[in-house]
Amino acid sequence: MLSRFLERILFLIQRRWLKTYLSAVDFTYNEVLDIGCGRGWYAELFPQNYTGIDIDAEAIESARKDYPYAEFVIMSADRLSFPDEKFALVFCNAILHHLDDEGVAQAFKEMIRVTKHNGKILIIDIVLPKKWQWFGRWVFKLDKGAKARTTDGLVSLLSQAGLTTTYINEKRFLNLEVVILEYRR
Repeated sequence: MLSRFLERILFLIQRRWLKTYLSAVDFTYNEVLDIGCGRGWYAELFPQNYTGIDIDAEAIESARKDYPYAEFVIMSADRLSFPDEKFALVFCNAILHHLDDEGVAQAFKEMIRVTKHNGKILIIDIVLPKKWQWFGRWVFKLDKGAKARTTDGLVSLLSQAGLTTTYINEKRFLNLEVVILEYRR
């Protein structure tokens, strides 16, 4: 119960950041893919052509009930079953820190593959802070399966897939940093 409450609080904060970001860019995305959509809360930002994927079947079932106008699929980020260049915007929120380096590299290759030419990939994830890293590492240990990375480490890992970052913004949340990365295909 507490976990779901904290998830919702984090979502409300990140939704504000995402709305700010979307209002600052030319937002004419026809097809949106939300990787690691959980219970589908971001579907409300995209009233049409929204597809959410997650490996949690229970979360997907909940999302289907709450947002019947959207499409939700049980699927892993590193094995997307969509055709090449299907989505204008691909975003993932707070999942990369749960993947090892190889999983991140494979997931990112899949994101690139399904993103349309001139489309965007938006990544929001938790990274180690520049200061107080001991606290950040402790929080990461509490987050089951989390892999602690710095912003530079994440950017380096993702750039190995062949794209360069066009936008980086770091926010603070509970003494952790949340990095927002944008890639243009």
